[in-house]
Amino acid sequence: MRVRAGIRWIETRERDVGRFSNLEFESAGEEHREERAEEPLRDERHYLGLAVDRFHEGRFEEALRYYSRALEFDAQLAEAWLGQVQALLELDEPHEARVWADKGLEQFRNHAEMLAAKGVATARLGDPDTALALSDAALAEKGTSAYRWRARGDVLLSRRDRNVDFCFEKAVAEAPRDWFEPLAVGRVYMYYGRYAPALRHLENALARNASSAFVWESLARCLEKLALSARATQAYQHALDLDATRAEAKEGLARMEGRGLFAEAVSRVRAWLRGRRGEGGR
Repeated sequence: MRVRAGIRWIETRERDVGRFSNLEFESAGEEHREERAEEPLRDERHYLGLAVDRFHEGRFEEALRYYSRALEFDAQLAEAWLGQVQALLELDEPHEARVWADKGLEQFRNHAEMLAAKGVATARLGDPDTALALSDAALAEKGTSAYRWRARGDVLLSRRDRNVDFCFEKAVAEAPRDWFEPLAVGRVYMYYGRYAPALRHLENALARNASSAFVWESLARCLEKLALSARATQAYQHALDLDATRAEAKEGLARMEGRGLFAEAVSRVRAWLRGRRGEGGR
C-alpha cells in the first residue's frame, strides 16, 4: 500500500525546551486520502500561500502550522522550511529556529536565506561572532535579497555595530514596492529596543499599505514605547477598526485607556490638593 510522508510538529510535554521540539515524518494513511478526496485542490502551494498570508498578518502561530502542512505535501519545499524558521524567530523561539535552520541546511546546503536566518537565531542566542560568520556566508552566496540584508542588520544590532542602518536601508531598497519589508525592519529595531529608528520604518510601511491591521498594531506598540500616548491610542483603535480580532491591539488599547483614566484621576487629585492649600492660606 502506498503511503505518503507527512510532517507534523510535536509539542514536548516532558520538559520545557520551547514551543516546538521535534519534526517527524509519518505515514499519512486514510486521513490524508480522505482529505485529498474532499479537498483535491489543496496542495503544497495552497498551504504555502495561506502561510505567507498569515505571516504578513502577524499571525505567526497559524503561519507555522500552514508551513508545516505545505511540507506534508512536499518536504523539499525550501520556502516552507525558511518560512517556519522565520515564524519561530517572530515567536521569539530562537533555539527552535536554529534547530530547524540546521535541518533545512541539511537538505539545501548553502541556502543563502537559510544561512541568514540561522545567523539571526544564533545572534539572539547570544553568539554574535558565529552569527556574523553565518551572515558573511549568506551574503557571499550568489545573488542578493532583502532578507539577507535585513538579517545582516539584525545580527549587527546584536553587536551594536554602526553599520546597522546601512544594512536595513539596503533591505528596503531591495524591495521598493514591498510594504512588509519596512514593517519587518521596524520590528527588528523594536526587538532590540530601538524605537526611534523603528518608527521611521513603520511609518514607511504604513505609507505603502495603510490597510494592514498588523502595520497599525506594530506602529501603535512603537508609539506606546515612545510615550506618544495619544497617537498610540489612535493607532491601536485603527488596527481594531480594520480587524476587531487582534488581541495585541485590544490589550494595547486597554492599557492606553487605563493610563488615560489614571492620568485624569491624578490630575483631579492634584487640583483638589491645590484647592485645599488655597483654602488654608486664607
